[in-house]
Amino acid sequence: MESHVTDSGSTAEEAFGSPRRYARTFTQATDTPSRGRGWYVLAWLIASLAAALLLISWSARDDDEVLGLFSPEVGIVLGAAVLLIWALVLGLRLTRRPGRQPV
Repeated sequence: MESHVTDSGSTAEEAFGSPRRYARTFTQATDTPSRGRGWYVLAWLIASLAAALLLISWSARDDDEVLGLFSPEVGIVLGAAVLLIWALVLGLRLTRRPGRQPV
């Protein structure tokens, strides 16, 4: 770095940028999960409720209603559909290409 600054005649900040900006590139990786924590909790809550609905509906197959709201068949289809959509969204989120992080 020193030889480049000496040869070019510019300051280190002019040649390489702000040290603070450079340091921010390392701290962003630890800062980002806290911003998405609410969505993370909500996603697991939805999956848990869908799984509970599926299990309750499956065990109530011989009854007329599940929780006094709908037939067991509707509960099974609804719970399975929500879990399937949740799994697809999770798969897409885990395999997507990360975008450029703003500095």
